[in-house]
Amino acid sequence: GWPWRPAEVGGPGPRQGDFAEPRQSLRGLSELVTDLGRPNPELVRRTEAAPLLEKNPTLFWKLVSLALAVLLVLSLALG
Repeated sequence: GWPWRPAEVGGPGPRQGDFAEPRQSLRGLSELVTDLGRPNPELVRRTEAAPLLEKNPTLFWKLVSLALAVLLVLSLALG
């Protein structure tokens, strides 16, 4: 086999969530558990203020498609 493998296929290398200090990992876990129980108000505020494209991209594109379909039908009916 190869003497090395890229990190994308499980080779050596830092992965997201790996910390040099184990205490940092525990702090991250405790912050996650805290945020799950009591959401971060700043994150909630940013999410509520986000445009529809960022909050719900599927709904955004469905609405765009509906508007284009209505315009097409109108242009065919009137043209």
